[in-house]
Amino acid sequence: MTSLSCQSSDTKIIQNEDSVALSSTTEASALSHIDATVVIVGMCRMSSAAMTIENCEAQFTADNRTLGLGEPVMLIPNRSGQLDDFKIRFDSDPEEFSITALDMIIASFLPGTSHVVWLGYLEEGWSVGFDFKVDELEPLAPMIKKICADRECVPGASFTKPTLIGADSLFPFVEFISGVAHATEDFGWFDQDYLWAELALDGDMTQLGCLNCALAGRKGYVYSARIPFGETGIFYNWDLKNLTVGLHSMRARLRNSEHIGPWSTEFTFQVE
Repeated sequence: MTSLSCQSSDTKIIQNEDSVALSSTTEASALSHIDATVVIVGMCRMSSAAMTIENCEAQFTADNRTLGLGEPVMLIPNRSGQLDDFKIRFDSDPEEFSITALDMIIASFLPGTSHVVWLGYLEEGWSVGFDFKVDELEPLAPMIKKICADRECVPGASFTKPTLIGADSLFPFVEFISGVAHATEDFGWFDQDYLWAELALDGDMTQLGCLNCALAGRKGYVYSARIPFGETGIFYNWDLKNLTVGLHSMRARLRNSEHIGPWSTEFTFQVE
């Protein structure tokens, strides 16, 4: 998801001067409107673990000032406030966007391109532009947030294995992960064209599930073990009725056309 981590210390901003750069492509005439005190202290692609300013800077440096297409972005201003207090725009386009649109706008860029983001805060005007590149990087590890089936979700409860099962009864798993571009809906990240997820149940690598499978299919990857949801043309990964009673585990990883990311930590759940 988009993260807005605020830093209010002036000394911290000075220590991070090399992270606040005006793009070399910025026209000198564009400087006339830069009279604001809001500053982008840093920006990076964000892992599913807790991020600090220091490891965000280290990530951005390690990535050669590049953000991974389809991954969540952490933006660090020198101002604190509500999300509605901030606005962004990109490159020479004057159109303004909510800060919550940051991830999906960046996910719409083409691989190997360079860009500038400008940050506005309340009525202060716009920051100096912060330059960055985008590409299909090896994705960072995601995290499984929850799994739902038959009106139950874990964590928070255990699954109850269905006992009264009709011939057409379906109890599909619905998996939710973090580590992907934040969108306004749970599966809004499917609207980007770079990342999909693979899922492994109980360590079985022979029958992987997926999320954003339509994108995977367009890239030539097929997950044949998926289950048809009746005659809808929709498929899902696993059915609760097929799982044994006991403890189960699931992992997720992200991939794109160029790279396969590492597996997430294990997500365990109980079927009773």
